[in-house]
Amino acid sequence: MSPMQSPGQYCLTFWYSMFGSDIGALNVYKEMNDGNKTVIFSKDKDIGVPDWWKSVSNINAYDSYQIVFEGINGDGHRGDIAIDDISIRSGSCSIDCDFDVDFCNWMQFDGDDFNWNRGSGRASYRFTGPDVDKSGNGHYIYIDTSGKNRHGTAILFSPLQDAGKYCLSFLYYMYGVDIDRLQIQIWNTNGSDRRTMFTLESAQGHKWFHKTISLYSMDVFQIAVEGRTNYWWYWFSGVLAIDDVTLLSCPGKC
Repeated sequence: MSPMQSPGQYCLTFWYSMFGSDIGALNVYKEMNDGNKTVIFSKDKDIGVPDWWKSVSNINAYDSYQIVFEGINGDGHRGDIAIDDISIRSGSCSIDCDFDVDFCNWMQFDGDDFNWNRGSGRASYRFTGPDVDKSGNGHYIYIDTSGKNRHGTAILFSPLQDAGKYCLSFLYYMYGVDIDRLQIQIWNTNGSDRRTMFTLESAQGHKWFHKTISLYSMDVFQIAVEGRTNYWWYWFSGVLAIDDVTLLSCPGKC
């Protein structure tokens, strides 16, 4: 349990690991001064690999509050739940990112087939990737069709955003015969309800494209960026890249 925090808007970040067949659950709550509890984060399964995963959450508090971490044991002894690098910062968790330093507040999804990578220059496989990012000297994120990535899905998702109307802007690059699909979705709090807002299939050419899409939700939501690869050719040829993501509140259409 954290020390008491003042009312306001905050960004909570922490890293967690959940591995082993007998783990129970990890729950994180916002507990208000009056005893009212709100679930911020909840996982109840073995992720399948002994690795660390990042969680980023927006917190809006009308009164003093504490952050409570709850770990629940399973029925056996095979499994561990771990937490590290907890941070509570004043202000919202922005999803705007040029990926030049890191993934900002974007998170790798622990239920897909492989992860997104950061690259610069021609960092990706078999010369199908971009020569540089759009600025010419920065970084971007990408998936390619090398190794275990040759057939599957990688998902990157944002912190929870408040209900409302927004404009999402980003750059994308899709080149190579084994790139299958880019999809933008919005998820509810636990990811059980997913709505597709944008889909683009197959290679688009050896260059960056700009896209702006309108997003609308009547409840809090997360943005999910899904890239999917297919193995059609022996040489595993294909790269899908994303850069310069911004989200703006927008009362009308973008």
